[in-house]
Amino acid sequence: MRGQDGTISLLIAVPLTKNNETVVDPGFFHLAAARLAVDHFNSRNASVVQALPELTKHCPITFGHVQAVDTGTNTHGATEAAVRGLRHAEPPDSIVGPYNEIPMLEMSVLATGMQTPMVAPRIVDTNLLQEDRHPYFNQLGADAFSEMNLVAKYLKHLGRNNYVAIVYDYANSAVQKVDILRVVFEDMGFDQVQTFPYTFYFDKKLEADKARGGRGPPESLDLRLVLRKVKDTGYRTIVLMPSRLDKEAALVGPVATELGLDQGDHLWLISGGVDMLSAMEVNRFLQNDTDRVGARFLKGATHVFPYDGYELNPESDFRAHICNHDTTFLQRVQELNPVPGYYEKELQHVVVSNTTDSSPFVQLAVEHTSYLSGVSFMYDAVMSLGLGACNALKKTHQNITNETTAFTGREHLAGIHVLDFLGASGRVKLGSDLGYPGSRQGDTVPYTIANFVPSPNGTGLVIRQAEIINPLSGEWVQVNPYLFADGSSNPPELLRATPDQNYISTPVRAIGMTLFAVALTIILVASVWVVTNRGHSVIVAAQPCFLYVICFSCFIICFCILLSAFDESWGFDEQSLTKVCVLSNWIDFGFGMLCYCAVFTKLWRADLCLRRKTHQIELWRTLWPPALLLLATISILSAGTANGDFAWVRWEVDEVTGASVARCDGGSGNIYGAVISVTLYMIPIVLSGIMAWKTLGIDQTYSEKGVFAVILLHFQGMVVMVPLAIILQGAYPSAQYMINSIFYFTFTTSFMGLIILPKYLLVRRMTKRAIQAEASTDSPASNEVSNEVGRSGDATTNANATGSASGTPQQPSLGSGPRIQIVTFD
Repeated sequence: MRGQDGTISLLIAVPLTKNNETVVDPGFFHLAAARLAVDHFNSRNASVVQALPELTKHCPITFGHVQAVDTGTNTHGATEAAVRGLRHAEPPDSIVGPYNEIPMLEMSVLATGMQTPMVAPRIVDTNLLQEDRHPYFNQLGADAFSEMNLVAKYLKHLGRNNYVAIVYDYANSAVQKVDILRVVFEDMGFDQVQTFPYTFYFDKKLEADKARGGRGPPESLDLRLVLRKVKDTGYRTIVLMPSRLDKEAALVGPVATELGLDQGDHLWLISGGVDMLSAMEVNRFLQNDTDRVGARFLKGATHVFPYDGYELNPESDFRAHICNHDTTFLQRVQELNPVPGYYEKELQHVVVSNTTDSSPFVQLAVEHTSYLSGVSFMYDAVMSLGLGACNALKKTHQNITNETTAFTGREHLAGIHVLDFLGASGRVKLGSDLGYPGSRQGDTVPYTIANFVPSPNGTGLVIRQAEIINPLSGEWVQVNPYLFADGSSNPPELLRATPDQNYISTPVRAIGMTLFAVALTIILVASVWVVTNRGHSVIVAAQPCFLYVICFSCFIICFCILLSAFDESWGFDEQSLTKVCVLSNWIDFGFGMLCYCAVFTKLWRADLCLRRKTHQIELWRTLWPPALLLLATISILSAGTANGDFAWVRWEVDEVTGASVARCDGGSGNIYGAVISVTLYMIPIVLSGIMAWKTLGIDQTYSEKGVFAVILLHFQGMVVMVPLAIILQGAYPSAQYMINSIFYFTFTTSFMGLIILPKYLLVRRMTKRAIQAEASTDSPASNEVSNEVGRSGDATTNANATGSASGTPQQPSLGSGPRIQIVTFD
């Protein structure tokens, strides 16, 4: 049981040594931050956590035995030291740290075995967040989701939410971040994003693998080839995700210089890679004369990473809290240090050389905290363990009757999970956006935007803080003006060159518009002629109401040529073009169906009159088949429109250059809608052909022999043009538009030329014969003209009638229906 005597023990795991060398690294400052947090919690000092007195009210818990273990950078030392300590002492009640991946994983396993809560200042391996695997692990840094969310937010903040190239090492943890980043980009509406995996030391890995009999990594992962593809895209925003920037920039730099990616016309954004433990190494790399050329591509680059939030509240600067201590605090940190003599030489130098500042800790801290992060997270991690114990104690008091300060590790863990306080690193609230109870919520983690700028002495680059995002308000706060590679505050252009969007070419569009104008003129002329001659016996026998429908439908369908010419080059956006797609689809299927329904109904009515030997077939009795077909067509088109099946879609056809094409697309309803619509569309076509065959033997003024030619012509057009359209739609919009224009031109003009034109010729022939008859009334031709007119008129006839008694046919009646001349076959 924890806290039986009112105290809890604390084990601090920090990285102090690296490769058996004594170097100044974050370990010492993490140790100092942990020591400071212990002192503040025990004394209820509210200088950092202002609500500390209220949060610890009626809570007697303090930190008792405090010990530290050295984890090294990535060693097993922490676990060994912790196990050795267990032989001589009780297991610790709480663990804080460590900072590196390998010891973090091992310490979490150890914490699970001891049922001891641990709080780390950051997260490396996301598997640690799995509650079923590491139930006692908690972290206060940024998880991958919050980090990638911040990257996307900053790019959008710069107005660069299009044309982004993500370059990452496929062999490290960046793969998971890339997957998350793509999802975040999609949610935020980013467009034209491409990923480019690579592997470092490609040549060495290839040789080593071949020496073992293998084939080595794929050539597509060669860094030089990958960056060449990035250049070919024309994208000028490059998100680089290395594992160690100081090591990998030396390889990226020369290739970037060779390909011209370091000329200042690209914006490099570094996400991860500049690890807090390697920040000083990165700075030394930027200052190194031999590496200066390799680092040139980083000039003006951006680095996004979690920050301690020092500048969030200048009046309560946590850096000042940890630095402004005298020799007494310095000595207490040294006594806690598990590495004897560690930093002794450096600290003695500071004390001796310090003549202006009362605090010998300031100089050392100021020299290094500008490169380091994590100290405020370490402070809050210790504070979380103490406040979590108070929460556990409060809950225990509610469950038992007797006063006690004892609680279990599980209760302590539950107390940590409900924390919500304002600490050194901002608001500390657990319960991740991804649903992990032991991970800090992403929107409470402070972030900084670092800028790689020329050093004041002009010998290299330095990392300078530019902007921070305040987790309390979500607003960007400028610390220093951001400088891009050209020295200005204006980011480079999004693209080196605009990718080919494959718009319809001007000459092809002009041809389409010409076909549209010609077809429209033909239809209008034919329509005017039908209306003008609607009283003529030929037009009356042809049932003008159906001719009106055919002309009107062809007139509307003709506009599909115009609608097919629209794309973004006209200034329309995707939403407007989607409306055009929907309208075109309705016109194509709806009025095309109406054309053939009119032809079928016209011939069916004539056939009924012939078979029933009557002219009293009312028009409404023949409208039910086309009505059903049109109703079904309208229902399908309405369902497709409501479901958003018809839309203007642009997709990439070349992932390297970014070239794209666009067209109207049916989406998920393509196959379903096409099958149903085509099936319905074929019904009136087939019925029209059948009725044209059945009425083939009647008088030409009632039959439609041209229907066969219309059907054959349309069928040939579909057989040839539909496959061509499918083949060309992915790459040649101009060719596809030309095919559409020819198809709609042929569809509309064929009705005019094979349905209306024969009637015009017949009327013209009859008119000429009538004129000739008037000129020679006594000639034999006059009787022939009379018979011709009689056959075409609307007077009552029988099977052997040739006209009226006077030889002059009666005028047709519009209400009486067509008059049928019965023809017998030998």
